[in-house]
Amino acid sequence: MSDLTTVTDHELMHEAPCKLQWSKFSTREALDVAAGDDGSVWIISKEVTYGGNFIYKNLEGGLWTTAEDKGAMKIALGEGGVAWIVDDDSNVFKRENEKWVQVEGKAQDIAANGSSVFILSKRRMPGGQEIQKYEPGEGWHSYSRGAIAIAVDPQGNLWYITESHDLYR
Repeated sequence: MSDLTTVTDHELMHEAPCKLQWSKFSTREALDVAAGDDGSVWIISKEVTYGGNFIYKNLEGGLWTTAEDKGAMKIALGEGGVAWIVDDDSNVFKRENEKWVQVEGKAQDIAANGSSVFILSKRRMPGGQEIQKYEPGEGWHSYSRGAIAIAVDPQGNLWYITESHDLYR
């Protein structure tokens, strides 16, 4: 069993390896969480700020630091723990050199793993919101499919659920 992190009742919980019991990881309340391939953990807190809610990154020893320059509603971590967010105006940003850089496009959700980054755009399609994949230097490319939830596995494969609750890969 691997380490798992989840948000339950707005509290960040951490599952210890090979144990069935969950232990509280933080006293900070969270609305969204992302874990990176570099071991980093970022959360979107319940605390409201410009652009959404405060964004925190977990540091060694259980300490948290905030990305004070921007708030968000959704978060995902790409290759090397690079953070991607969606703010309260549906704008997409990528963390570069300790700053948020806006990426063209509008989204309601985001998922990433490795170099693969996907969004659910604001455009309706059969099955839900349009799925788009980010191609560096090219922008977003439509999958011409709709979904209500997305995830990316370690191999960069997209998994999604449609409005009819069907799961696809």
